[in-house]
This record gives sequence, C-alpha cells and structure tokens, in this order.
Amino acid sequence: MTTGGTLTGALSGTTATFSGNVNAESDIRVGTAAGAINQTGIIKENGSAYGLGLFTWGDTAPVQIGGGSLNLQKEVGGGVDLKINGTTVIDASRTHFSGIKGYATSATGNTSITASTGIKQTYAEGWTAIYADYDPHHEWGIYHDNPSNCFFITGGASTNNIGSFSVVNHAGNTRTAYSKIRLDQNTGEIRAGGGYYVGNTQVLDTSRNLTNISAISIGQDISGMDTTNLDLDVVGNASIRADSYLYFGISSSSYGSWKTRIGSENTSTMYIHSQGININNTGYASPAVNWLTANASTFSHKGNTIWHAGNDGSGSGLDADTVDGKHKDFLMHYKGIVSGNWDTIFSQTAGHMGVYEVQNISNTDSNYPSGAYTYGGVMSWQLANSTFKLYAPHLGELHYQTGWNNDEYSGWRKIWDTGNDGSGSGLDADLLDGQQGS
Repeated sequence: MTTGGTLTGALSGTTATFSGNVNAESDIRVGTAAGAINQTGIIKENGSAYGLGLFTWGDTAPVQIGGGSLNLQKEVGGGVDLKINGTTVIDASRTHFSGIKGYATSATGNTSITASTGIKQTYAEGWTAIYADYDPHHEWGIYHDNPSNCFFITGGASTNNIGSFSVVNHAGNTRTAYSKIRLDQNTGEIRAGGGYYVGNTQVLDTSRNLTNISAISIGQDISGMDTTNLDLDVVGNASIRADSYLYFGISSSSYGSWKTRIGSENTSTMYIHSQGININNTGYASPAVNWLTANASTFSHKGNTIWHAGNDGSGSGLDADTVDGKHKDFLMHYKGIVSGNWDTIFSQTAGHMGVYEVQNISNTDSNYPSGAYTYGGVMSWQLANSTFKLYAPHLGELHYQTGWNNDEYSGWRKIWDTGNDGSGSGLDADLLDGQQGS
C-alpha cells in the first residue's frame, strides 16, 4: 500500500492498492502495452467541453462526461448503441427506440391505476408523433394533438382526407400530413374520410350511403326482427321530411320506375291503421279538413259521403247528375212554378219533360185552356217533333193539347169523365142511353 507522495513511471505486476486521492496528470490506461487491442483507460479531454473520457483502444473516448452531459460516440465505423442490461434501447442512428417502458413506483400493469407508460408527452401542450414512416415520409403516421386532445391517423395522399397539417422529418423538411381518421378524446367522436367496412365488405361509402346491408333494425335488437321477410324494421316513429316521397315498387336503379308514391307535403297528415285510413291537414289549417276518411262505417271526402256499390240506392241520399246516363231534364220531374205564354214556357228541347205548377193563370198567362180553373199543374214533354201537354186544375177536370214541331195543332181539349159530364157540362154525345137523339 502506498500513501501520499508522487507516483511516476508505470506500474506492473500484481495489483496496487492506494488509499486517499489519486491524481493523474495524464491518462490512466489498463492493458499489456500501448496500442494493445484490449487496452482500456481514462483520459483527460483537453480542449473539450467534456472533462473526462472513458475509452477502449482504437476509440476516441466513446463515453464522455462533463459539462452536465453524457455523450456516447464512436469514431471508427460510426455511432454506438445504448444498451440497458444487454438490451438496445436507443440505436446508433438516434431514431429508433426499443423496449422503453415508463413505470410509476407502484406500476405493475395489472390495473389502470398501476399501468405502465409507453410514450409520455414531454411538454405541457405539445404534439406527439407516436409513429412516423421512414425518412422522408413522416407524413404517414399516427399523431396526437395534445392541445385539442385528438389522435390522427395520417397519409401522404389527399384522397378522402378530412384535414391536413404540417410535420417535419429528420432532415428538417416540411411534409403535409393528410388526416384520414380522427379520434376526439373530448367528445368521443370518430371521423373518417373513407368508407367503413365490416370484415371485407363495405357498409358505408364515402358519400355516407349505406351499402351491402341485408337488414336494418331500428329501435330494437336485430334478433327481434323478421329478417327473412323484412329488410327494414322500425320500432318507434319514423318521418319523411316535407317535399319528400316514399316510393314503392321501384324495379331499377332509377327512382322513376316506382309504382306507388306517398308524398309528405306539409299540408297533410295520413293515418293508416287496422281501423282504416285518414288523410287530413290537422296542425296546418284551422279548422282542419279531412281530405279522406275510410273505415268500416265511413267513406268520405271533406265530410261528404263517397258513393259506391255498397252505399247507393234507396235512402242513401245520393244526388246524381244523371240516371243511366240521362240528365234530369230527360226524366219526368218537378220543375217549379211557371207563368207566361203556355206555347213557350214549357221545355221545347227534344227529349225534355217535366211537371210544372201554375197559379192564377187568368191574370198572368196566355194560350192556356179557356174556361179552365186557374190553379193547377201541367205535365209536358217534347219529343223530336211531337209535343204533349196535360193540364190538371185542382177542381178535378183535365185538359190536354198535342202538336207537331211546337205548332200546338190540336188546341186545348177537355177530357170528359164521370165527374164532369151530365146536364150543363157541354158534352155533345152521339147517343143517349144507346139511342140516337133523332
């Protein structure tokens, strides 16, 4: 053992032991001879920012310590890896990390509280490149925007992008990263620029259209739907917005092939249920109008009965414009009270007929039956050429007139019966009790 003093020259042989400080004005080397391949030592880094260097022969201080820093370098053959317990954690290029794990004191990885940390953000509100492609293609990767709390999966092509931002590769060049998928940690939203696939089948295209879906169940689990016979099953309310339509029977990719269409204008409401159908404008007009009601007891439009083979006939109240295709003027019916010239006040149109009432004809009328009582009714008809009138005063006698082309040829004639013959009747008979008057 040597204590104190100055040691000069070289030590060789057995191990030397020192107590106290050892001051070396030059290098401390361990090896068989200067330049030996297995020689190692400690050298003083004159003129360097590092004060002390550890070396093996052939290297220029691969480990340098000083100035508050630790530097790893290798002069011959380039770079050196950093290993911990024999495992490389940073390679010589300084771009690849392997097997880095961050642990809290109690981290076991068994629960969320004791989870280990893979990558941790260094700065309070910075970005993190979780993965980036090889240089120079850092625009292809996975990035986290800590200020916005969003993850981005990016690519270098702009196809189907939902935004873009700039990144810098190791060479210091700016690259444009196009966001293809965004996960928002604030809202839980996932946004994607491309379509969505289940397995290898696309179910949502880039225009947000559903495709290749065999059945859709809304408001219930698909197990509650008859998928054999139904493609769409809705439990709850469904709507078709105003100025839109519900089409049935479309047989091609063109909607124009529809067979039935239901509109959804905002002026009507349609109810279809087991008891019938009702279409109205409830909620859009006051008072509301029932455009159509059809159920077991009513078939109506705006409250008016719609006639059909099941509700017409006697007692139905049906007011038809024609009967068997004929207008009422071609059917015998009451036409009201008339007055004036009896040659013209009754219809002169071929095929027309009717029943009229006259009152006080001696003061208002002309060409009526002379001597007839002045209150009564007239039945008349007009054929293509022939005309006929029958006047029945309310005292009981009858008068008639015939003609051709409205010429009233016969004049008015009185019809004799048991109620108006006899003495003073004016009846001029050919026989009297079967005997000639002469």
